[in-house]
Amino acid sequence: MNDAFSPPRFWRLCRQQWQEQRRAWGMFALVLAVLLAVVAGLMLAGGSGSGVRTNEQAYIYIMGLLLSGYLFAHQAFGMWRSREATLVYLMRPGSPFEKWLLSALLLLVLYPLLYSAVFAAVYAVASEVGYRMALAHWAELSAAGNKECAPAPESFAVFFPLRPGSDLPGQMAWGLLYAGLMAYAATGLVFFRRHAALRTLVLALGLVLVTALMLVWLSTERFEYLNWWLEEEIQPAQPPWAAYLFSALLWLGVPILLWAVSYRALRERDLS
Repeated sequence: MNDAFSPPRFWRLCRQQWQEQRRAWGMFALVLAVLLAVVAGLMLAGGSGSGVRTNEQAYIYIMGLLLSGYLFAHQAFGMWRSREATLVYLMRPGSPFEKWLLSALLLLVLYPLLYSAVFAAVYAVASEVGYRMALAHWAELSAAGNKECAPAPESFAVFFPLRPGSDLPGQMAWGLLYAGLMAYAATGLVFFRRHAALRTLVLALGLVLVTALMLVWLSTERFEYLNWWLEEEIQPAQPPWAAYLFSALLWLGVPILLWAVSYRALRERDLS
């Protein structure tokens, strides 16, 4: 039997995780649905229904996925916040690679699917209500002599990522950002032995501040070969090779590095 990965053993680990966490995950999905419904209600409060168009839904989807995904990571792997729960989790039959793989699949595959299903269920209703409100608003304007076109039903379609015709490069960039954020959450929870959630959050705020300062620094003419993508008016016809290298290291290298660090930290905790 392979010590690093065994399909039957990995399946038993998945089943045990599901049996222990399914109620908590169901409650998390219920709270998520309520919060998304509240946001949809606020977007519909304008009266014309334009707040739930597909383009507006995209912003809510992305921001909600990033914020709720980070919270879900802390909820799903709350065992690292307690020494006793950590010992019980590390004593489960399974290699460090299998536990790391389960974490990656849970955060990168299962939760985005769960979030997308909840989002689609909530905004299927909200978009229909918004479309009816837009039609009523258009009818009022037409009765008053306004010659506007009627709202198109496809402009109120429920947003779903990677749909044909959507901004696929932009969505891929947000997906890589989500992968990096989940890797950061997993790394922080495993690496910090005490007050992991608080330390991870404080470190994240510090990284956001440092990143903002770096972006301001890169917006100067001295670093024009790196900031060509920051401001449209200074973009050259052909970006320099350093810009492509910097983008690749940022969007691909950072998530991969963070997931590698999380695996190393989990392996050290398992051996200690």
